[in-house]
Amino acid sequence: MLAPQSLDQPGGLAARAWLWMGIAGVWLLYLLYPIGQFVGRREAAGSTVWAILLLGLFLAAYAMAWRRPVQMTDAGRLAWASALAGLSVLAAWVLHLPDALDGWVYAGPVLGLAVDRRWAAAGIAGGGAALGGAWRLLEGPGAPAALLWSLLVPFVAAAVAMQAWSRFWRMGVRLRAAERQVADLAVANERLALARDLHDVVGHTLSALAVRADLAAREALETAPASAAEMGRVAQLARDALADVRRLVSSWRAVSLEGEWEQARGILEAAGLQVESRVEPLPLPPEVDRALAFFVREGVTNILRHSAATECCLTLAAVGDRLCVVLQDNGSAPPGQARADGSGLSGLRERLLQLGGHLSAESTPTGFCLAAEVSWHGV
Repeated sequence: MLAPQSLDQPGGLAARAWLWMGIAGVWLLYLLYPIGQFVGRREAAGSTVWAILLLGLFLAAYAMAWRRPVQMTDAGRLAWASALAGLSVLAAWVLHLPDALDGWVYAGPVLGLAVDRRWAAAGIAGGGAALGGAWRLLEGPGAPAALLWSLLVPFVAAAVAMQAWSRFWRMGVRLRAAERQVADLAVANERLALARDLHDVVGHTLSALAVRADLAAREALETAPASAAEMGRVAQLARDALADVRRLVSSWRAVSLEGEWEQARGILEAAGLQVESRVEPLPLPPEVDRALAFFVREGVTNILRHSAATECCLTLAAVGDRLCVVLQDNGSAPPGQARADGSGLSGLRERLLQLGGHLSAESTPTGFCLAAEVSWHGV
């Protein structure tokens, strides 16, 4: 079933309605030919009123079709394209002016912007068939086919060209989104590296300082009580600073299954994958939540690096006293590459083992499956 879609890009070209209107308005110059044909016939006042009314309706529909074409749903594009085509047929019939069918061509680019190819194909095929029917109805069976082709070819060509251009444009939008995601991941990795170094280097130094200050305070307690008290305060300051460092490192390292999956979903969708999740809303213990977050991170990294997948699904469910999580994709490794059990999966397996769980990674007839189980008794 055809489902309406939209491409809502809040910035850039998509948000500049005036630019779309300007580009689309240039092509209205081609309406001067049927208008000139009508004026040259010197019609009665009644026909002139009809011509002005229909021209006004056509221009209004054209303006609405191009006011926000990127944010519009595919159903909306089809509706406005149908309105333009219908007004062209109505003008040709009421005014006895076959040249008014030139307005049909303006529906082509509107259809071409459809996000779903099925909408575009259905609209182009249906529009072409309807144009042929309208031409035969207005001109009769003996109408020359050359005139019909002079309308049909520009209609189809404009729609196909706009469909190709819009797909390239959307690809660029997804590429920019992927670049932003990569930049965010790079920042997150730098923060993790800094947190690790801060904990290992500064934390170790502060711990050593507190121990040495305690030792100095004990040695000076009998001979210099004032100095011993001061060294005690130094030791306490070192412990307080160490606690602050640990809190800071903990906040930087904080990861959760929900946050990691949301970030992963954005990266996968930016890479062109269809993403699905079947996650039960379970209150996970912090250590389990953290382990499953790393499970998602490693699994998504493998999908992006080692497969040509187009679909991905994350499933999380509690089965008895076990918590099961599965990351399934429909891709396979490129020739010469295999999704080996590298250091990332080995580290993840060790992390799950500490929680009484295990990890499995295997190729399936439909793709690749990464699964994990951990002990879970609810919270």
